[in-house]
Amino acid sequence: MFNALRDAALPDTLRVHRAEIAHRGKLGLLSIEGVGRNPRIDDLQTLIYDPAIEDDAIAAWLEEVKSTREDRVGSGGLEDIQVG
Repeated sequence: MFNALRDAALPDTLRVHRAEIAHRGKLGLLSIEGVGRNPRIDDLQTLIYDPAIEDDAIAAWLEEVKSTREDRVGSGGLEDIQVG
């Protein structure tokens, strides 16, 4: 669904909103695209990495996601993104 929203050709008057509950209910994320889809929903998603440097809850969630991904696809199959 995320990729479909990201790639959709939407009218300029429509703004995508996305709400998530993450890290077993410990985090809530709200993303609202800008006017004319600038910034887009995927641009906003990348912003979560910056606060992870100082916020232990966000950092723990990202580590959990990374661990889950490695369990499902293996650590050798994907590149890791390092922040900091």
